[in-house]
Amino acid sequence: YMGASLFLNLAMDAHSLSARDAGIQSDFADENHPLIESAAPAVSKEEISRFRRSVRFQYACQVFNEFSVWGFLTILALYCNDFLGLSENRSTTVVFLAMTLYNLISPLGAYAADYWFGNYKTQVLCYIFWVLGMVLCWIPTLGEATALHMAAASKLPLSFVGIALVVMSYGTVDPIFPVFIADQFPPGYEKEMSASFSWYYFWGTVGSSIGSPIATIMRQYVSPFASVSMLSVAIIVASVIFVIGRPSYHCVPPKPKPAVAPTPGERWRSVKAIYVEIEPILKILAPMVIFWGLVYLQMSVFVFSAENLDRSYPQGKRFEIPADMISTSDDMFVMVHIGTLEYVVYPLFKRCCNYTPTPLMKMTVGFLPMAIALLYAGFLEAAINARPKNTICWLWQLPVYFFNSLSEVLVSVAGYEFAYSQAPPKMKNVIAGLWYIVTAAGTLVMTALFAIPQVQAHRAQTFFACAASMVLTSALFRYITYDYKEKALVSTVTVGHEHGGEAPAAGALTTASTALVHHRDLHEPFPALLSSAALEASV
Repeated sequence: YMGASLFLNLAMDAHSLSARDAGIQSDFADENHPLIESAAPAVSKEEISRFRRSVRFQYACQVFNEFSVWGFLTILALYCNDFLGLSENRSTTVVFLAMTLYNLISPLGAYAADYWFGNYKTQVLCYIFWVLGMVLCWIPTLGEATALHMAAASKLPLSFVGIALVVMSYGTVDPIFPVFIADQFPPGYEKEMSASFSWYYFWGTVGSSIGSPIATIMRQYVSPFASVSMLSVAIIVASVIFVIGRPSYHCVPPKPKPAVAPTPGERWRSVKAIYVEIEPILKILAPMVIFWGLVYLQMSVFVFSAENLDRSYPQGKRFEIPADMISTSDDMFVMVHIGTLEYVVYPLFKRCCNYTPTPLMKMTVGFLPMAIALLYAGFLEAAINARPKNTICWLWQLPVYFFNSLSEVLVSVAGYEFAYSQAPPKMKNVIAGLWYIVTAAGTLVMTALFAIPQVQAHRAQTFFACAASMVLTSALFRYITYDYKEKALVSTVTVGHEHGGEAPAAGALTTASTALVHHRDLHEPFPALLSSAALEASV
């Protein structure tokens, strides 16, 4: 079923691109606003070949990135518990703190991509530190394969530094990677650009769904040394692929520094103007705090719950499924959900209701499957407590990951598209980084909550309370976003530009299609949406 889903998705995507290249009218543009489509300039075959090639390189990198990092994060809780000798509470805290650091560092990496080094150079630097971090985590495991034994006092600091480097590097790359992919699409390919956020998530899930189970099996049945070695090689391969694809990339340069240093007053006015521009986006992101904290329960709390289930396969036999391997079913469900939503659910809405769900609507609905997952997890935990442990089959935990992954796809994929489309031209990476600040706040809340021993001892009641909070969050999010008008996606590629070097700044757009940015408000007449600045840019 998984293989058929992957094949169908690839075939549909290839058909869509082929039809678009042949000149067939795209249904991305609003039928009532034909100027958006007709204004797009002709794109040469070389340009089409360039952006397809660059996107393929980046999707390949994404597979290996997620293979390595999610394989590592999946085994992290039991790596700390079994290999480093930490308690369950402390292992859970390490996982939550690692995810918090990963999310906190994201805005800094996004700022570096927008204002210091550019997206490409920022990612190259991150790959260097990422490889270094994996090596530091690999060194303490050498004692299992060689005569080199390391004292426990040395294992902890070396491992913690390595963990920090890995999550900081991944946290820097993660928000700017989908932005870099979207930057590759030329004008007239906005529909494909929109789909690229789903494909970015899809190929990342392919990598994590392969890396996570292999890493857990190797950790339990071979050794932590073998598992960490494999994950280290994967990130080295990803960095090599990324560098090889450099000649085909369209690289938006960082914002140029002013010739004259601004005065403190000018700096303050600039910061204030930026805040006014992004304030509506910040209000929308605020309710996401609780959601993202709960998403990461699958990496620790759900894993420890799985240890109390009967994980023998077939049931009652000798082979035992690792507790952290069950969480990899989340990745399997993510791939199925992406294909189902992109090629079944959303097209049905378009054909039957003449309505394409906006990112904000997807996010509003996406909170509810999380509430269902937590409610089910609470009942399952209560059943475990009411009966002797290791008597309930592990298959009963799969619905938790089914609904958790559906919520993740609806909210996260739509969140990437929302952050990219609503951000000012020179702040796309920064706005994507703010998305991760919200996630960091959520993981901090969950870190503090599950560090309390009484909370771990009463997981069922905690899950029920979290489910209620998700329902309230969905209602609050809908209230905040009710009157918000979303802007359409716009290409940053200048047709005719030679690639392989730095491209013109995102603000220096020269085509009419990039100037005609309209809101999705069908009640507002089209001419009223064109500002004088947009008309001047198009001329």
